[in-house]
Amino acid sequence: MSYVLKKLAHHTTQLVGCNMFCKIYHILIIFKLVAFVSLSTLFYFLYFTEIAQKYRDGYTNVIISQETLDDGIDPPFLTICMAPQTKNLILRNYKLSNGVLNEPNIDEKKILSSLNKTVEVLFREVTFKLNTDFDLYIKLWFYEEQHGWREYEGKMLEGNENYIMVRKSL
Repeated sequence: MSYVLKKLAHHTTQLVGCNMFCKIYHILIIFKLVAFVSLSTLFYFLYFTEIAQKYRDGYTNVIISQETLDDGIDPPFLTICMAPQTKNLILRNYKLSNGVLNEPNIDEKKILSSLNKTVEVLFREVTFKLNTDFDLYIKLWFYEEQHGWREYEGKMLEGNENYIMVRKSL
């Protein structure tokens, strides 16, 4: 009889331990579920609604600008990245930030519409222009038998008419 009671007591202890373990396991699952739902709700209200609004307004993360060139551009071409990128005085006068050229916020969109300007028109107004805001010179060194090394300098122009005469024909 005592053997049966010992076995019964042993199984009862195992069941109590299982019940305790099962309760902790269920509490952890409920905690993970609450955390997931809470984080998903925060994501939705703090991030997703703004992205969905921008998508409805027709914005994407890719900026596409397409121009048809009549004469085309033959390589090599030169791209200059300026620092600062814009004429900050013009942006300050319009009460706009540098980010307006990438993705304007709602207040900046209102300012742009009151100015009757698109982002492209504003971009052309506030960025630096060759031979208007800055000049670019190219120097070449050419060896001539009669004179040795000679320096030739030419001012770069917008377009494809940039030639430097290095030697006159005889």
